[in-house]
Amino acid sequence: MANRITTSQTCDWHEQLRPPEQVSAVHVRVNPAGKELDLCDLCSVAYDLSAPRMALMVQLFNAEVVERLFRTGRQPAVEEKVRRPAQLAIPDAPSAPKKKVAKSTPPAAPKPVADPEPATKTGKKAVANRGRRIDGEDQVRCPKSHPGANSPQDEYWVRVKDRHSHAVRAHNMMGPEIKYELPDDMQLGEKCFVHKVCADNGGYGHPNKQSLATHIFKSNQAGWEKTPGADATETAGVASEAA
Repeated sequence: MANRITTSQTCDWHEQLRPPEQVSAVHVRVNPAGKELDLCDLCSVAYDLSAPRMALMVQLFNAEVVERLFRTGRQPAVEEKVRRPAQLAIPDAPSAPKKKVAKSTPPAAPKPVADPEPATKTGKKAVANRGRRIDGEDQVRCPKSHPGANSPQDEYWVRVKDRHSHAVRAHNMMGPEIKYELPDDMQLGEKCFVHKVCADNGGYGHPNKQSLATHIFKSNQAGWEKTPGADATETAGVASEAA
């Protein structure tokens, strides 16, 4: 990677914007195609950080991937209480005069408490569809019992991407510990052996390499214990070969 300094060029990266921006370039880098790029200070730092893993970053910042990421996740187990700092008295501040209340004035009536707002249509729909088969969704069957009033008693279906959160909330287990049952037309051939819980349960299956890579990334961030010898930089391809 070239680190030569240039003094008479404009930043090639800024020129790719629409509309282009004219920013002075002060560094030179060589891209994978063997061509030199004139870059400003900011773009040279961004290039050095992203170039070795550009292919993965393009996938991670795909608009659809980011949208799904923002819909994924779980509610915190315990809501943190917001601590408000105590208000300190200001020294030598004049106190406000107390209002005199006539003896004949009746006490103020308590303010009426508003009735709780009814559940939204979206919330009612989510409860109604809990555990049920939904057309067009990648779902697996959970073999555990679900005694809730709104849970189907014969077959309980879980979206593939919600397997771990369902296992934690409903059964106090981890996703790979439940032997989810696949419908006849589904294959989860991309298996994760990077994490100990995944390996101990025969590999945690995923429908494609992108799903597997997302699982590995998120689970590493969550601190899942790794299989001895597993590297934090392992990709979907490496995990697939291990399977």
